Amino acid sequence: MTPLQQAYLARLHATAQANLEFLRLNMPEIHRKVSEGSPTATIDISDQGDLTIRHADGTAQPLPPLMIEYARRLAIFADPDERNQLLAFHNLRITSEEEDAVSDTAHYFYSRLDKIYPDLFRKHFTKHYPDAQGLYRYPVFGDEKTIPLLIVIGSGIGYPISRLLLDYQVRHLILLETDTDAFRLSCFFHDYVELSRIAMEKGTDLTFIIEPDVEQLSGALMNAMLRNLPPFFVHGAALFPAMPADERLEEITTMITDTLWRMFHGLGFFDDEIISIRHSFINLPRHHPVYRKPNVVTEEAFAFVVGAGPSLDGLLPLLQRHRARAVVISCGTALAALHQAGIRPDLHIEIERTALTYDVLIHSLPREFLHEIDLITTQVMEPRVLELFRSARIAIKEADTMGNLLVARGFIERPPLETQPTVTNMGLTLALGLGFKKICLFGVDVGYKDEARHHARDTVYHGKLPKEDRLRRLIGNVATKHLTAPGNFGGSVKTNFAFESARQHLSGWIRAHPAATVYNPNDGALIEGAVTIEAEDLARRLEEELPSPEHKARVLEQIAKAFEPIDLPLTSVAQALVEEFDRFDAELRPLLNRKIASRAEIIERIIDTYRLIRTEIVASTASSMLFRGTLLHLMSLCFNAASIIEDDDEAIAKATYDFGLILEFMEAARNEVLRAIEATAQ
Repeated sequence: MTPLQQAYLARLHATAQANLEFLRLNMPEIHRKVSEGSPTATIDISDQGDLTIRHADGTAQPLPPLMIEYARRLAIFADPDERNQLLAFHNLRITSEEEDAVSDTAHYFYSRLDKIYPDLFRKHFTKHYPDAQGLYRYPVFGDEKTIPLLIVIGSGIGYPISRLLLDYQVRHLILLETDTDAFRLSCFFHDYVELSRIAMEKGTDLTFIIEPDVEQLSGALMNAMLRNLPPFFVHGAALFPAMPADERLEEITTMITDTLWRMFHGLGFFDDEIISIRHSFINLPRHHPVYRKPNVVTEEAFAFVVGAGPSLDGLLPLLQRHRARAVVISCGTALAALHQAGIRPDLHIEIERTALTYDVLIHSLPREFLHEIDLITTQVMEPRVLELFRSARIAIKEADTMGNLLVARGFIERPPLETQPTVTNMGLTLALGLGFKKICLFGVDVGYKDEARHHARDTVYHGKLPKEDRLRRLIGNVATKHLTAPGNFGGSVKTNFAFESARQHLSGWIRAHPAATVYNPNDGALIEGAVTIEAEDLARRLEEELPSPEHKARVLEQIAKAFEPIDLPLTSVAQALVEEFDRFDAELRPLLNRKIASRAEIIERIIDTYRLIRTEIVASTASSMLFRGTLLHLMSLCFNAASIIEDDDEAIAKATYDFGLILEFMEAARNEVLRAIEATAQ
């Protein structure tokens, strides 16, 4: 080996060693992944210093052509008209479809602020910009060098990342890498220590995500976004591909688009939380027993958690045959299918807080049947629903304004229980929380093979649709997005954001209870941690494992003891709620009242506001749930408008107007909170 080769190789190894130490100190998870294996690629150095990367598959890649290709891509990126940007939404004009949807649901809400204030934003925008004149198609954030969010796909031996950071004013840079070896290789060529110092100097937040599994990569991207930037910053986000243009790149790009939409799911809105406040102040003084004691059932106890998935149709005979020896927990719309099959569940769970739940129940089921069943719900449920059943027991809802307030202020301890995203999540987590070690899921598909059969036949989605047109439209509006999930018996199934989120949560709870056995005989999505089992094999297991009917009666008595009436000082609760509102409002106002001098300040003001909201979310405050969805929605309208208005002064004027509207919303929101408390006190 020549002195030149030795020196060159020593330099590469020194760079890699420094990078590894930097990662160990600052990004330990990345360091762990990089250190777990050895490089599969090798580096050839000629006696004249020519570098060639040789990959494990036998292909060779001379360094100069690779650098020239990166330079070509960087030149394309420099042209704003050619730069790849995500165009997620504009949402700045009111559509007729939105008006129709609102008219169907309007009477289920006590507050209309989530309709009124976005409409004020949009009407103001439409008045000044009735068409596309004076507007950019893609968001612009001051000039072509300013980029709030840049997503780099692939390590690209590090070089493009530094060039992008040096040449542009990037607020947040996220590196997505599915090939650990590619990032490991980049550590020999690129100085990540220097990169971090440049980022600090320029005020850029760096996030590196290395994950070979694209689905896991999706979750990591979503977490990184939600932790650092408002999710609506994906609109106009710049993409730079630093990996070969192949199917893998296309798969990752598709994943990014899916992930971006998923970040907006389940945020919660002010008008929903007003329902929570009103119903909580009605239900809690009525002394319904509250879930307070987990782990009350004996180890032999068996629970059937019944959802409304299409697999329920084929599994009903098995459920019917063995229901006398297991506690049957019905979830949401599965109740109609059970009634049609002549099965009365031991417990029934409902979670949707609006009066739509009441309307669906009385339109699809006989009142005498409901009056034979014990209900388990949350304190936010429409009060009339509780009166339909033989008895009603309450769990304090998590991720909810009143639930967070009651727990944070010490009014009640909340046992571990998940009340979202779907009713079957509450069914399973309740069974696990009560101490059941053997559970069977019936109709918990969280996916579907046929878009026309996303629920069981005799549910309100199909066989039991109510006659009223408005209700038929609402119930028939099931999201069938083109997402897929692994199938329980192999292959894949279709799913949507709600089902996929439910599947992930179900899997997490099962993994958290390794002592419990959860059987999944459904022909839907794979639920990790559950035992995939054919119906015939499950039938044999049930014959062997189910306890006697007499044992089931004792288990139901044990379950009843997990719920106890409590007395809450509602005057103090109401005072605490108003205090929480005023505390958050006092922190928000200074952020939005400051004068804006540039587009960059609009971005910074929005980021500061988002960080305030994130602080509230991490602390699980009442304010986090009360305002999260609505403020993000209003700020997204402000962000979208200010980023496509061509004239800088007009963009600043628009943002100033919009921030003022947000503060007006806060005043109106306080009045709605007081009105909700006063209405329930009468």
